[in-house]
Amino acid sequence: RPLRRLFCPVFPTIVSLCLLGCGTRINTLADLSRATSGAESVPPDVTSLALLDGPVTNATPLQLDWGIEVGAHDQYCLLENSTDRNLCIWKSGALPTDYSDSASDGPFALTAFVRNSFGISPPIVSNSITIDRTPPDLASVSVTNSSPTNSTAFGLSYGAVTGTYSGYCVLVNSTDRSTCSWVSGPVPASTTISAGDGPKTVRVWLKDDAGNFSAPVAASGVVLDQTLPTLALTSLTGGQSLGGGSIVNVTWTGSDLYPGSSPIGLEYSDDSGSSWSPIAGPLPNSGSYSWTVPSVTSTTHRVRGSFTDEAG
Repeated sequence: RPLRRLFCPVFPTIVSLCLLGCGTRINTLADLSRATSGAESVPPDVTSLALLDGPVTNATPLQLDWGIEVGAHDQYCLLENSTDRNLCIWKSGALPTDYSDSASDGPFALTAFVRNSFGISPPIVSNSITIDRTPPDLASVSVTNSSPTNSTAFGLSYGAVTGTYSGYCVLVNSTDRSTCSWVSGPVPASTTISAGDGPKTVRVWLKDDAGNFSAPVAASGVVLDQTLPTLALTSLTGGQSLGGGSIVNVTWTGSDLYPGSSPIGLEYSDDSGSSWSPIAGPLPNSGSYSWTVPSVTSTTHRVRGSFTDEAG
């Protein structure tokens, strides 16, 4: 309008017209001041959308971080691995800070749209991550040592592994995964257990990069036995005279927690212990054996016994 209409006459009858003209100019300037945060008649927008979990994750819900919102939205839409706005299910309210997805394992990204009465934003595409909520699986584990064993080095053998894993944990006589010291790399061929006689059950867990844990797999229990058997001869302990061809009872006492069926061996020496010849064995731990004394020229004989238990 012409500039001269900004100068209002001093006549009372038209003061209201002048104020009306000045008011129109003030409102126009106020509209322009909102341009930096979304002007009227312009659809809203958001500068960015980020998925905070990843790059590989099993998290649920997923955590979201939004950039600057330009203009005010009335509704928003989130799409999984799609930019097709026609699939939108619109929701009202503030932009969410987390999102519960329905996706299968694999690459994952979100596309967001916001809208108000002036229109719909362009697609707001997040970064891409990989969802992995499937734990690895170990079919079996077994200890290769015989039971009982006197060795604290347990050899390990494994069944098939399904999925991928980045670390493992081996525990003995424990089911508490929270005590695991995780080790990177493939499962070991052996593990060293702590000393202490008794049954030992080895359990193995696998873990992948997303933080999924396999179910524990337990090997059949193996007994550790590092306690020596006890054995004492109760006959032929010295001073006896034996004739060749005579029959004498060799007697003993012996015990062990895991003796086996035939743990006893008997030997004699006719050269004061420089060399030994077998009498009999392996024998049951019966406590007695009838020995036919050989004919030898030596006048001094020695007899000894041995007790070898199942652990060796």
